[in-house]
Amino acid sequence: MNVGCGRPRIPICSGVMELNVRTLDQVEAAYFLRCESETLSDLVFRGDIPCARIGDALVFIEDDLIDYLREQIRKQTDARKAALLGATQARRRGRPRNPIPKFDANS
Repeated sequence: MNVGCGRPRIPICSGVMELNVRTLDQVEAAYFLRCESETLSDLVFRGDIPCARIGDALVFIEDDLIDYLREQIRKQTDARKAALLGATQARRRGRPRNPIPKFDANS
C-alpha cells in the first residue's frame, strides 16, 4: 500500500550490477607501483598508464595499474628468457675446435 504522494515505489537497485572499483591518487598509485611520484608522472605523460585529471588531482583506477604491472612482468620475463636462450645457444658442448690451418698456394 502506497502512502503519501500516490506514486508507486520503484526499487532503486533492481537488476543493477554493483561496481567495485578502487581509485587511487598519485601518491597512492606511486606507492602501489613501488616507484617515485616523478616516475609515475613520466609514465602518465608517455601514455603508458591511463589516468584522469579531476580538478588538480590525477586519479588512477587500481585495475589499470595491475594491468600495467602484468604487462611489464610479461615483457621483462620474455626478455630474460630470450637472453637466456641466446646465451645457451651460443655455447657449444664438448671441447673447442682447433682452427683449420691455412696453406699458401705458393709454398
